[in-house]
Formats: sequence, C-alpha cells, structure tokens
Amino acid sequence: MVDTVASETRRLVADGHPVLQDAAQAILPAVRNGAAHEDFEWDEDRELICVGEDTTAVEDLADGIERAYAFMVGFDCALMALRAEMPELASFLDESDPPQGARALRERSALNAFGSNGLSVHDWRYERGRLEVVLDRWGMDSFYPGLQAAMWTYRFLENLEEVAVSVRGSESDPVVVSRLALDAMFPVWDEARTLFPVLPAFVFMSAEYSVRIARSHHDVAFGVVLRLAIRNTLVMCSSFEESGKSDGLARCLALALVAIRKTEGLSGDGQGVRVNEIESLIYRLTEQLAKPKRERVPSVARYLLQKLANLHDRLPAASPISGLSVDSGT
Repeated sequence: MVDTVASETRRLVADGHPVLQDAAQAILPAVRNGAAHEDFEWDEDRELICVGEDTTAVEDLADGIERAYAFMVGFDCALMALRAEMPELASFLDESDPPQGARALRERSALNAFGSNGLSVHDWRYERGRLEVVLDRWGMDSFYPGLQAAMWTYRFLENLEEVAVSVRGSESDPVVVSRLALDAMFPVWDEARTLFPVLPAFVFMSAEYSVRIARSHHDVAFGVVLRLAIRNTLVMCSSFEESGKSDGLARCLALALVAIRKTEGLSGDGQGVRVNEIESLIYRLTEQLAKPKRERVPSVARYLLQKLANLHDRLPAASPISGLSVDSGT
C-alpha cells in the first residue's frame, strides 16, 4: 500500500499542475498505511506518530487533513458549477441516485446550513434519524441562527427526527430540537422573513420550547417562550405608536399568534386558558390599532397594552441554556 500511494504521489508531482502538486502534499503514505492496518504508535518523547520506522509530525498530519478537505470542497464546488453548465452531465450523474438525491449531497447541504448562519461545524454524525453536530462555538448571541440552521437540516434529510447540537469541549448535554418543533417553526419563519428585516424571537418559539422542555418543567419552558412572544408584540405596537404606520402590523401580530398557537400544540394540555386570554387581547389590540387615527380610542389601546405587559411580567424570564458557549453575549 505504501508503494502504491507513494507512486501515485510521485505521479501527481511529476504532472506539474499546481492543483495536483498541492493535492500531493495532502498524501502522507506512512499515515495512510498505518490507518489501514491500525499500526499507529505515539512516541511521547519525540511527539511524533510512528508507523514502523516512518514518523509523521502532528503538524504535518493536520496540514495534510486541511489540504485534503480544501481539495474536496474545491472539487465539490467545481462539480456543482459543471453540473449547472452541462445539464446532460447532471442527468448522467444522477441516473442511479434515489429520487430525493444522493445522501452524501443531502448531508452536505444540511451541514452547510450552519455555515450559512455563521456557525462553524467541527464534527458531525447522522444515523438512525438523528443528526449530531459539534460546533466550534454557539452562544446565546447566535442561538437563533443555530435554530434556523437546524430548521433547514430537515429540509434536506427526509428521515431526520431530531437535531442534537453541542459545542466543542463542552461537557453539557447537547441542545436537542425535535423535527416536530422545526416543522411547526417553518411556516412562521417563511412568512416572517417577508415582514421583518431582523426576525423576532417569536419566530423561533416552537424550536426554543423544544430546547427548553428538556431542561425545565413544561409550564416553565412554555412560559419563557410565551413571555418572549408577548415582549415582541409590545415592541411592535410601541413602534407603531411612534411611527403611526400601520403597514403590516396586523399581519405581524397575527403571525405572532400563529407561533403561540403552534407552540401550544407542542406543549399539550394546560396552556389553553393563558393562550386564549393573550389571543383575545391581541385581537382587540389589532382592531383598535387598525382603525383610522381619528376613530381610535387611545385609552383602550393603552389598557390592552398594559394588560399584555402585566401578563408578560408574571411569566418566567429566560434563563441561560446549558450547552451553549459561555463566552458569548446575551
């Protein structure tokens, strides 16, 4: 095996093409042979990986892995570009794939969702309906982008049942989001992105409830996310009062109610009375604010807003979520 790998390396170098020469540097024949036959030994004194009489420095191994990964990503990008330019090639390559597409491509697309949301994937595993992702960092300041990434994973992995996300080096249990919660979140997210320049917390309400239910009593978990949704409602109404513009306000408030109802569906029995009261207040508030300015009764709007604020204050405040990076903002 060493001779074969070494000869291939020499052929790449001899070709003279810069890309092939760079690829050759990612090939470490001794390490490849050791991996095949489980012959690795660690020389603690010299801090070298030994395979028989051959040695490899950890730095060289890390560099080889990085080069190999970069080569693979570059190849994937080139292949995607080529497929776009040559439909006949795409048809030929996809001929033996299942209808939903090749699993490797679907998994890579799912993982890319984290990168698109500013999160770096350190490691991952997908089996038996569970996607486990290890991020380099994930804190409260990037909590919602992480939930958004999780939401996109199930769009690519049809048999996905839950996403478990952890932070590299953390000893806490992973943050787990169920597919049911992500299904409930998607239609809210899909409409919200046409209404808000920055998505409010209620958009992620179902997924956040799924996360918090594993760490606290369901009444507390539901209360926390409900408080966030009410706060968003108060902010939206406050912005309306300051600007006087009602464009889209009714849709925004209605969408907040959709998020609340969908999350209530996940929580089971016991939340109906509280949700009904909030729903009634928001409906009455929407009617009041939708009237022409001369027909509005300011005291009624203030009364309804105060009632919502009182409900908000009686609900539990959000607590830190174990498993996230501790060096982040809040």
